[in-house]
Amino acid sequence: MTITLKWRVAEKSTGQYRSFYRRGWPTASLSDGRIAFMLRCDDEYVPALVKEGRHAEIRIHVAMWRERAGDHPTFDWRRMSDPVATLQEAKDLCAKFVAAHPNFFDPWSRPVGGP
Repeated sequence: MTITLKWRVAEKSTGQYRSFYRRGWPTASLSDGRIAFMLRCDDEYVPALVKEGRHAEIRIHVAMWRERAGDHPTFDWRRMSDPVATLQEAKDLCAKFVAAHPNFFDPWSRPVGGP
């Protein structure tokens, strides 16, 4: 089972109150559209600064999908223990995680009601 990730960056804020909002860091989705990874950083996502590596450390959150009895699949966020320094390092670590745990995103691989 090969899992491909599609990375997407949050849209730039527009409008009268755009200065009140920060641009979000990239998220990765599975081929079926379900969320897989979310990147968080204390700094706003500014592409020019990200290229230069001028930002705080990046924390990676993984969506752990599970099935609920009589309900649609849902997920809980799990945070990877160590933060990374660059965006490319974060994407590489996510790819390694997917390769090492291909069934992690399959909600039916876990018992109902269990982690």
